Amino acid sequence: SATASPSESSGPWGGFATAAEACTTISEQATGSTLLPLSAAQGTAAELEQAKAELTRTAERAPDSVKAEFTTLSQAAIAGITDQTVFSSGEIQDAMAPVQTWLATNCG
Repeated sequence: SATASPSESSGPWGGFATAAEACTTISEQATGSTLLPLSAAQGTAAELEQAKAELTRTAERAPDSVKAEFTTLSQAAIAGITDQTVFSSGEIQDAMAPVQTWLATNCG
């Protein structure tokens, strides 16, 4: 469904059925988040909106153990589309670090 339910991220892997699905999606979305300004520059508005929607959706589905961190990363990446200092100041790297730590710990 299009609306997020409170229980959606209550399982051990959040809104994902398996560890593999959670790990793959979070890893891909985290990597993609750092490319959002490039996507904004090279892609269409529709593609950019799609990328932002996927980031937000992944944050909603993320397991509780990484939900706050991924939400921070996605918000920073989306802000970075219009504010390049998010990237030049290291804010995006700071936001990425705990997500990468979670991936390393939980995904091998």
